[in-house]
Amino acid sequence: MLDHFWNRQRKEYLLSVRYAYSSNSSQSSHVRAGDVVLVQEDKAPRHMWKMGRVLEMYPGRDNVVRACMVKLPNGATLRRPVQLLYPMELVD
Repeated sequence: MLDHFWNRQRKEYLLSVRYAYSSNSSQSSHVRAGDVVLVQEDKAPRHMWKMGRVLEMYPGRDNVVRACMVKLPNGATLRRPVQLLYPMELVD
């Protein structure tokens, strides 16, 4: 039951947030410094994914942001690709 809830949340809510960003912006990166994000982790159950705040963004050779440095609540920092980051707040 819980796995069904998290699977549905990921498919519906998290993807709708991502699509809302893509429809409102012409940039390919919709994560900005200071954004609160959910960090997808393949080896952890969905309900254990960590939340964090984006500190820095790292562009690729084409100047499109490909990765971000994320600070977790415990103080640790992670560098993750933007494909694994789900923004938790919509910002205009």
